[in-house]
Amino acid sequence: MKFRILTLLIFFISLHCLAGKSLQGVYEVPISEDLKPFAKYVVDYQIENNSDSPAFVSFQLPLTLVGRPIEITMQKMTETLWIGPNVIGKCETKDAKQICSLEFSDITSDIKEVEKILNNSNLTQWEIQGRLAVAAAFSGEPIGVVTYSIYSKKEKCD
Repeated sequence: MKFRILTLLIFFISLHCLAGKSLQGVYEVPISEDLKPFAKYVVDYQIENNSDSPAFVSFQLPLTLVGRPIEITMQKMTETLWIGPNVIGKCETKDAKQICSLEFSDITSDIKEVEKILNNSNLTQWEIQGRLAVAAAFSGEPIGVVTYSIYSKKEKCD
């Protein structure tokens, strides 16, 4: 009986460790100095682990940046190269964080929808104008940097 309980316990712990973890990271659009205060976005991301480092990462581009849901998924190809259907990422690991410079293809923003979303938010007019300028710049050149923790200490499975 004790063996069965122990076996079940190990099984459920293993399932938890294999499951994707939903965490928060930061997406930043590289932009001129005057617009930098408006160029950072908190994003929820999920990682699928392979050993101690993620093998897949996915997140949604911010609605206040692109105006519609766009899910980004990347797979680790090498230590520094991550590739997805519409993204190439050059990544480095630093202090248990993954920092990826991303270049997107086939990403279209809906600036009118971004404007509607921003106008319905609690942002000031100054903040709305700054966010709209960032969204317009991103629309013309869809690049950015996503930074996320490889694992949180609470969720790391040893």
